[in-house]
Amino acid sequence: MRLDKVDEYLLLHLPQFTDWLKYVDDLSAKNPTKGTSAVSTLAAHYGDAGLYKMIGRYMYAGPKDLATKLQKELMQHWLATAKAPDDVIHAMKLDKVGDNILSNPEFTAWAKYVEDFNAKYPKQPALMAPVLRKYYSDGALFKMTDEVISGEGFKSVATKIQDELIHLWLSSRKTPDDALVELGLGKTADTLMESPLFDIWLKYTNAYSTKYPREKSTVIETLTRKFDDSAVARLLYKAKTTDATQDLAKQLESAQMEMWLRSGKSVDEVFGLLGFRTKSDFTVRKMWFVRARRLALAHQPPGFVVCYS
Repeated sequence: MRLDKVDEYLLLHLPQFTDWLKYVDDLSAKNPTKGTSAVSTLAAHYGDAGLYKMIGRYMYAGPKDLATKLQKELMQHWLATAKAPDDVIHAMKLDKVGDNILSNPEFTAWAKYVEDFNAKYPKQPALMAPVLRKYYSDGALFKMTDEVISGEGFKSVATKIQDELIHLWLSSRKTPDDALVELGLGKTADTLMESPLFDIWLKYTNAYSTKYPREKSTVIETLTRKFDDSAVARLLYKAKTTDATQDLAKQLESAQMEMWLRSGKSVDEVFGLLGFRTKSDFTVRKMWFVRARRLALAHQPPGFVVCYS
């Protein structure tokens, strides 16, 4: 038939190609131990990347049913030969699609391949995150996956990638301080809690603090190291005025008070930490009265009454 000389743009349209496929299927059925398949022959001729690209073109302009069948068989061939997900993402050219990779339909097929690979080879499981890290920063991956989770898309896959990244960070002992910077949250405290990535950082920091309890890496301690007491106090006061962040802000405010109490800070020291000696704006003044009352009560015997003029 000399199909190896036919232009790849015409191959699947030829009746001879269909006849060849039937011949290969019949041969495989008659001699299953030989492992002969159409896709293995085509892959040897065109290469994995070339064959996948060729099949993809026919999915949009050509015999779609045949192309779908070949694409499925190619995936099965890769799986049978234990082709690594890293090599598959390259063959599928997903390493060239840019920042919209998670919204690419081909990415779903790759994620399914990784799932099937792990089911077939449980002793050598593959993770998606290490592969994606070769093409994107961790911060970019968290941002992309968060957009999928909060919008339309395959949330389960995006969540799995985030979980894998957090696990990798924990294994490498990435500090919450470094994670804050990696996520692009280390520039200013003013709008910190408004960022959707703050919840990711919060989740990671709590996990890190649990895994490495001897390190002073709680949420409030990390924020204080990065932004100072006054900036964090302002952040929390502002966050308490928003329904979405109110509860968390109250929890962190209590944690800040406990941190100050453990360090033995006096009311006067807190007065200074909040910047009241140099600033007299209403926000700081209100925080000062509320927190000074709590600190004073915490250091006085039962029944003691604190009065403010």
